[in-house]
Amino acid sequence: MTVANEELLGREPRPTACLSTIAGAPTRASYYRARYYDPFGRFLSEDPFRFDGDMNFYAYVRNDPMDLIDPFGLHPGDKYPSAKCAGYNAVSEFNPPSIAANREFTGYIFQNPDGTFSYTDPHAIGRNGKKDGGIGDAHNAPIGNVVIPSGPIQGWFHTHAGGPPDAANKDFSPDDMTISDTYLHGVPGFLGTPTPEIRMYIPNPNNPQHGIPFSLNEKNCGCKK
Repeated sequence: MTVANEELLGREPRPTACLSTIAGAPTRASYYRARYYDPFGRFLSEDPFRFDGDMNFYAYVRNDPMDLIDPFGLHPGDKYPSAKCAGYNAVSEFNPPSIAANREFTGYIFQNPDGTFSYTDPHAIGRNGKKDGGIGDAHNAPIGNVVIPSGPIQGWFHTHAGGPPDAANKDFSPDDMTISDTYLHGVPGFLGTPTPEIRMYIPNPNNPQHGIPFSLNEKNCGCKK
């Protein structure tokens, strides 16, 4: 799973580097919870998600370390206990590169057959047949171009890119609320702002654009019991 680093999540950085020995030579390997990472640019063991992750089991963040990071050593497609937790992690992952590139990212939160929840990857091929189907420009999150996931849609996420942290970028717009209330028939929305902040919108289908937006963090995201 590619997520924001410790500083971007408001936590103190955790030391992950350790000295290890390979073939008798000391090397500076980093422990990424799921596996060890070699500083020469690849993991030392296979991606535990195997083909659910990528064809290259040893790749690091789709070979794009300038834009993406992966402190857990996993990959998009991770499973979460709730839609709320999945939405929080989706925004945690894609808000930093969205701000850096000044482009809006978007995708769906969906339920897996086993009852867990995951989110789609904005870099995936869209309905237009082109890659990065969920990545727009500085003012547009192309949710309509994102391929509908196989499981039931339980929410959607998007970012407000790297624009100024003004009122228009700091919260859900009326159009954002309408997507949750009407277009997606009453599912929550998750937002990454330029400040950066993660926010959630509880829809109100009976009174569109009058749902409840609020800040989401590690304590109220539902990821920890």
